[in-house]
Amino acid sequence: MKKKHFTLGVVLVLSLALLGLAGCTYLVGRQAEAGSSVDFEEIDPYAEGLDEEIREWYEESMQEEGIHRLNKGGYTFILVSAGEKPTGGYELTVTSVTAGEDVLKVGASLTSPPADAMVITVITYPSALIRIPEDARELDLVLEQ
Repeated sequence: MKKKHFTLGVVLVLSLALLGLAGCTYLVGRQAEAGSSVDFEEIDPYAEGLDEEIREWYEESMQEEGIHRLNKGGYTFILVSAGEKPTGGYELTVTSVTAGEDVLKVGASLTSPPADAMVITVITYPSALIRIPEDARELDLVLEQ
């Protein structure tokens, strides 16, 4: 009788484990549905522990105005860059990521320094780096005013 309960318990535990693993795999590999908002995480490109390949890609891409992507480690890293600016005081912020059928719309806002602000006179490259679960859809930048 004990052997029967033990065998039944082992089968039950293994079945639940396999079911749980199958469910996790499905959720990790799933892209956001069209029309839905995509959660994103802001990334500090100079944070300690950030993969060196990501940091190098960021430094190479940040000077070119536009939207850039890097797929690595199950994530899509998205860089939005305002290109070269003549002074400090600019701020670029990613405000949203929305999934479409074939495209991810990345909303961003660029704030310029006030005309009467005292800013440093140095060339800057305002940019924002985020990551989302890996997604192969095209990227479309939507600049908000």
